[in-house]
Amino acid sequence: MVHPSLSEHLHNDECNNVIQQLHQCHSTHSVAKFWGACNDLKNALDDCLGREFEVRRLRNLEEARERNRRVDEARALLLPMSKSDREDLTRRQTERRQNWERTHAEGAPQ
Repeated sequence: MVHPSLSEHLHNDECNNVIQQLHQCHSTHSVAKFWGACNDLKNALDDCLGREFEVRRLRNLEEARERNRRVDEARALLLPMSKSDREDLTRRQTERRQNWERTHAEGAPQ
């Protein structure tokens, strides 16, 4: 798996610690690394980066939902809708959100 940049400013302390250990392992085992001497650290790094990604993804999702809520409020002020149109829009938005959550549920095949 190709990982993102390992620059320190991009990662939390836990991942930075694993990154430093992996670099140390690679320099200590310059040849043995090709036969798996550092695989445990590489797997730990992959796990840590995956957790970081998930935290960022959830934060971005919440920010997007808040931004969409504000846009919807502004749209409601600018474009008045009938009650049935609002109910239809709400129903479609709810269906889309439920479909997304169902297809992206933890453990669901992607």
